[in-house]
Amino acid sequence: MFGTSAGTRTSAAGVKGRMTNADSDGAGVYGDTDSTVDRSAGVRGESSASGKTVGVYGVSYSDEVRSAGVRGDAQNDTAYGVYGKAQSEFALGVVAENSLGGNALRSKGPARFDNRVTFKGHITIDTLGASVYHSTTQSISNTTSTLVKFDSENFDDSSEFTNSSTPHTFSPDNFGRYQVESTVQWIAPPSGADLYIEILKNGTTVARTRRVAGSGSNESTSVSKVLELSSSDSVTIEVYQDSGGDLGLNSGEANTYATFSRMG
Repeated sequence: MFGTSAGTRTSAAGVKGRMTNADSDGAGVYGDTDSTVDRSAGVRGESSASGKTVGVYGVSYSDEVRSAGVRGDAQNDTAYGVYGKAQSEFALGVVAENSLGGNALRSKGPARFDNRVTFKGHITIDTLGASVYHSTTQSISNTTSTLVKFDSENFDDSSEFTNSSTPHTFSPDNFGRYQVESTVQWIAPPSGADLYIEILKNGTTVARTRRVAGSGSNESTSVSKVLELSSSDSVTIEVYQDSGGDLGLNSGEANTYATFSRMG
């Protein structure tokens, strides 16, 4: 379907559709194309006149969750649900506007920008992730790499950390880069003991910190790394010590904890 408007009136439109049915699959205008040729479109609108005209204009008055004035759906890795192209220096490919205090533009899931992005006004970015800790002490055997069994949460925005069963892992919902940090506190390790903490991705160590115990008081070891993760990846924290006997990890969110924060 192709529509062209040469008019200069505010309401001029190449194609105009209206739907009053509340069915979630209804549409004022619906277009579908099976073509693989570049620039093929189920619905395409162009405005060639001066003034505030638009090629495609959509309005939704419904309060249903998935209702939309214009909706795009991409079904493969290289497709675009909605595509906008600006052909002059000050033109805009896609504009989102809201004058009533709501969200002009919202991304549910990953958002990707390949070039410069400029915002005028207020922007809020939610940092998703999880913060977990050990609410009880955990015994660590001598010369044995041991999973830290974090059993409590400060927060877990998208239920990405499993704390109630082995293996106590963080598995993100979406692809992105994540800052992974962890600290454990050893209970009175003997002087000279090697204390290790590691970050593992899919069972392979990707970051490690070693500390040699000092005077026999409580000692903390920390590790941190930025990881690129997808939904099929898992992240765990392990520790190791060679004191000659069992050592305990202290409890409490200030002593033995881990955080997983999405950066982008």
